[in-house]
Amino acid sequence: MISTRGVFENDTGVQLQNINVIFNDVSSLLGLNENECPSELVIYVHGIWASKDDAIEQTERVILSLDESRYTYPVIGYSWDSDT
Repeated sequence: MISTRGVFENDTGVQLQNINVIFNDVSSLLGLNENECPSELVIYVHGIWASKDDAIEQTERVILSLDESRYTYPVIGYSWDSDT
């Protein structure tokens, strides 16, 4: 999971943390490097009113569903402050 929960002030949108630190970890999260990238990748973004736990559970369901369909490419779940 990649998340921007708590990165922005919910009322004003002012950035509270360095967003680059979060997204720079995507490659290491997937164990990727510049020479060995998959030809495809899935990014799942949950809908509104999802808590952090809901976002994790939904992403896990997407992964299971894709596995059942024999889709074996990496999946990144993206979580944001949708429940505030």
